[in-house]
Amino acid sequence: MQLRDRGGYPNWPPYNANPLNSKEGLKSWIPKNHVVFSDQPWAVAWYADRVAVWLPPTRGGFEAIETAAQNLQTPVAGIVISPSSHGSGTIAEVSATYKDFTGLVLDGRVTAATFPNKAGTQYPMGVSIFDKDPHIDGIAKRYSIRKWLAGVDMVFYGDRVIPNANPQQNR
Repeated sequence: MQLRDRGGYPNWPPYNANPLNSKEGLKSWIPKNHVVFSDQPWAVAWYADRVAVWLPPTRGGFEAIETAAQNLQTPVAGIVISPSSHGSGTIAEVSATYKDFTGLVLDGRVTAATFPNKAGTQYPMGVSIFDKDPHIDGIAKRYSIRKWLAGVDMVFYGDRVIPNANPQQNR
């Protein structure tokens, strides 16, 4: 609140409305009849005005909700991960909470930690881990397009490339 007249993000982390509700944000990419999984479904529902479901800790739970959504003609568009999960404690605590989705939750932070210091190194965008976890292999393939919403702190994993996005962000 002390920065209210000077700009900034006084409520970040874990909330950052702009990537969710701006004309270039999540709200403009996701059709109204689609569902988004999130570790922060209340923020997605409020700011993006889209149906959001809490990310379950297991693949089985995720796939059951995904199937129910498909059957109701409200397909899943993707998954939003925020600092609510990866900043919620130690790696052991995050793993205990997010079980099968630990790799997905930590992916942005790992990508940032492994971002190379020199151009031309083997991993120009850092190392991603969400697509290497056998617990969620099929889910990672279905939602393989990663879009940075607020740097590595808030990431959307979708099933398609987002139009008009920075090509480096659709990876």
